[in-house]
Amino acid sequence: MKLGVKADYGQKTAQYYLQQKGLVALKKILPKYDIGGFTSYDLSHLTMKQQPHVVPMYHAIHIFQMHALYTISNDKTYLTYYRRWAGYVK
Repeated sequence: MKLGVKADYGQKTAQYYLQQKGLVALKKILPKYDIGGFTSYDLSHLTMKQQPHVVPMYHAIHIFQMHALYTISNDKTYLTYYRRWAGYVK
């Protein structure tokens, strides 16, 4: 299953292209959420120069999101992050 929606006549919609741009951006920014041993809730540790917001519940959500993105896209990037982040809590 691929992300995005195709019109009945086989052409990809604007929604599909926007989704793809969003996924490209997500893959570029994902490393910034990894703070070594955990994930940050947001990027304020970079934008506001403060301590990362570490929330265990959100770390679990991040793991689930990576698994879900890998499942629907088959993109190995998400599988890599899923395994790494799940490994932090083993």
